[in-house]
Amino acid sequence: VGALIAVCALSVASMRRLSDLASAALRHNVELLDNAAAVEAVLAQRGLATEYTLTNEERWLEELNQRRAVFTAWLLRAQGDEQSPEGHALLAQLSVGYAVYDSARQAAVSATQRGDRAAARDALARSQDQGRTVIAISQEYDQRARWQGERSLLRARRVLRDYTLLLLSISVAGAVASVLSGYLLARRIARPIY
Repeated sequence: VGALIAVCALSVASMRRLSDLASAALRHNVELLDNAAAVEAVLAQRGLATEYTLTNEERWLEELNQRRAVFTAWLLRAQGDEQSPEGHALLAQLSVGYAVYDSARQAAVSATQRGDRAAARDALARSQDQGRTVIAISQEYDQRARWQGERSLLRARRVLRDYTLLLLSISVAGAVASVLSGYLLARRIARPIY
């Protein structure tokens, strides 16, 4: 009976651990999608700023501002969720780099609105250079998050495997104990009859 209770308790613990593992994997995948969307938002901003300076069409500026909001929201969320010092350092670099990039891009937009094409071109060139830096830092952060997720997934799989082995061992021990106690009990009861 004790072995059966232990097996049931370990089964429940294993199922809970499996559920935690699945939830962690899902959270990690959502985080990676968010990171990819943030990098895409920066890439799109580069092209949209260029389109705006070439055409002076407001639709490009509107979409640029939407992508800017997406990236800024992701950056704030990532800074709030990040727990490691390395991640905080990367996000701080990203925040500073993006501020410089955003400032140069805004200068290009302002110059375009004033009609100063030469200043817009210069500011756009500066923003493009800084944009490459921002994208590189974003990709480094994404790689780090991917590596951490894979490492925690491996650790969780190891724990789940250990729970499974423990469950199997207790099940076998319980079966052996049941057979042994049944044999001993049968010998005590059957012996007086003979």
